[in-house]
Amino acid sequence: MIGMSKGICTTPLFEIQMNINAQQFPETAVTFTGGLGAQIFSAAIYYHLKSKGHTVYADMDYFKQPAKIAPVGNMGEISLWNYELEEYGLPFAGFATKTFEKSFFKLKKHHVILDGPEKFALAIEALRQQAIKKLFPIASSIIEECHQISGGDDYLCIHIRRGDYVNVASHMVDDTDFINLAKSISGFVTKVIVISDSEVSDTIKESLPNLYKQCSFIVGGNLHIAHALIRQAKYLICSNSQFSLSAALLNEIAQQVFLPTKWSGDDNSSIQKPINALCRFQILNIQ
Repeated sequence: MIGMSKGICTTPLFEIQMNINAQQFPETAVTFTGGLGAQIFSAAIYYHLKSKGHTVYADMDYFKQPAKIAPVGNMGEISLWNYELEEYGLPFAGFATKTFEKSFFKLKKHHVILDGPEKFALAIEALRQQAIKKLFPIASSIIEECHQISGGDDYLCIHIRRGDYVNVASHMVDDTDFINLAKSISGFVTKVIVISDSEVSDTIKESLPNLYKQCSFIVGGNLHIAHALIRQAKYLICSNSQFSLSAALLNEIAQQVFLPTKWSGDDNSSIQKPINALCRFQILNIQ
């Protein structure tokens, strides 16, 4: 695991990439895909580009598909999600869209920010800006729901990504890794809240009560409550997911945030570069 401290990434990945794009392409389109975390990534890039004076459009074609939850075990099949950003006062119609004419001539091509390493790096840099963070406020009603769950106490939050992710993931954080790290934090808080999109394993359910006086397990339910609980955690252990990372980058009260050292099963994955750029220390595994 890697411990992430706030505001320590010094590699200007976003500025370097955006300076290149501004010179090469007169217009940029940001694709919106996936669930809440992915949509926050896309919106953050969109608005940060606009703040830099870029002509930017949102590609919303993803939402033309009907939403569905993919059954676990159907290899290669992923869930399709509804638009979720209205909770932050960002209506679907608030994004500028445009149908681009396809062309083989380079001068007429626009730049498209697709899912992948570039979007990952740009989103991380965008979400480090206070002006962008303010675009995603937590509603007072959601804060109250979170307070009822946490009791107003400081807590460790563990986000475990399973569900349909097992159909496509090249790497998943092992249950024992979550438990070992939770053990090392147990001296700082007495409460742990585990958030998962599917049933938590018996291994985790049986281990955490031995480490913490109070254990809560939030399985499924309201996405915005789950995301807000991650954002308000004093200590946070993330999974290798955009849901986790978007909430971690928006969390402004955490003492420590831990990201998986290995984000992808591909050892050469370029997604690792912006993740590693966020981090200063690694935790030695002595188990």
